[in-house]
Amino acid sequence: ATEEVFARRLRWAGEQAAPHGVTLLVEVLNPRDFPGYLVPDAATALRLVEQAGHASVRLQLDAYHLHTTEGPDLDATFRRLLPHAGHVQFANPPGRNEPGVGDADFAKLCALLDELGYEGHVGMEYKPSTSTTVQSLAGWAEPFGLAAE
Repeated sequence: ATEEVFARRLRWAGEQAAPHGVTLLVEVLNPRDFPGYLVPDAATALRLVEQAGHASVRLQLDAYHLHTTEGPDLDATFRRLLPHAGHVQFANPPGRNEPGVGDADFAKLCALLDELGYEGHVGMEYKPSTSTTVQSLAGWAEPFGLAAE
């Protein structure tokens, strides 16, 4: 696995995906949790997207992994990378828990996404800090006007 081969395959896959309205995402996975992964930081991910050179190949901004690889200033990281993003995903560092259980201020990040004009979806991929997912969801979602079901 090399960046050159990955970029070439991303370009080919982007050409195949585009007519179907599909966006391909390149995600940073931090080396602590995923040692040896080919995309261990934002610089590598951005380089791959640029080398792929196809509008259907974008970044996935995962707050947990970016906090781990780029540092705790998620605002600056999101400002820098959002123009290249196709999707945003939240989990709260350091334990990869739901919003409200960890270091990141997701209300502030959501306001930043609005400020920057992000119109895509925000996914959640976290380890619930409580015994049930519904309790976990109820704890953080209410301030955002979301209901746990």
